[in-house]
Amino acid sequence: MTPVMYFNFTDIIRILMCFMFLTLLYRYHVKFDDGDSRYVRHSEVLPIERLPLGQPVMVQSQDGYFDAGLIVGQVKKGGVFQYSVEKDSGEQRL
Repeated sequence: MTPVMYFNFTDIIRILMCFMFLTLLYRYHVKFDDGDSRYVRHSEVLPIERLPLGQPVMVQSQDGYFDAGLIVGQVKKGGVFQYSVEKDSGEQRL
């Protein structure tokens, strides 16, 4: 017979807080230019000021889907870098 474990409300809160802490410990909360945000893994973040030419990236298409591409150009406007990306399909986007 499998033993049954009982948790009181305080135990459940402690377990949830521990889980949340561990989740946040290895993730970053990223806010995107379009106002969207999500948590990303540490391995998905590049802690650099600007992305280099030739850097593989994912860009959002007009239909809302994401496509793979490479950074082929960059311009700094008002203190913010804007990138030109050539998608794997050959289409270029700023």
